[in-house]
Amino acid sequence: LARLVESEAGNESYETKMMVASAVMNRVAESRFPNTIKEVVYQKGQFEVTSRKVDGVLMIDREPSLDSLRVANDVLNKGSILPSNVLVFYQKGVDEGWVTSRTTHLISDDTVFSYMD
Repeated sequence: LARLVESEAGNESYETKMMVASAVMNRVAESRFPNTIKEVVYQKGQFEVTSRKVDGVLMIDREPSLDSLRVANDVLNKGSILPSNVLVFYQKGVDEGWVTSRTTHLISDDTVFSYMD
């Protein structure tokens, strides 16, 4: 979870990182997604960071920062800070029909958090 948070929101605020981790945990709890963090993170076609390399290393394989480790710990211990149906997040400026067609819950830093339906 910490590696995904780092890969997806490493340069963003603690609050945004909390929301990224929360969206992942919401997916784990949602019946339309796998029921483990690892399966959610590596579900085919879901998170580009699991297949995209930077300097020859998969983004998901980079060491997480202390912030990202704290975020993962906080969300694992205290639960999601997002409504349970907020399951989608993406970077502002992304122009991909499906993801951008979701109803926005909120925007934090450069990340848009949206409802699945």
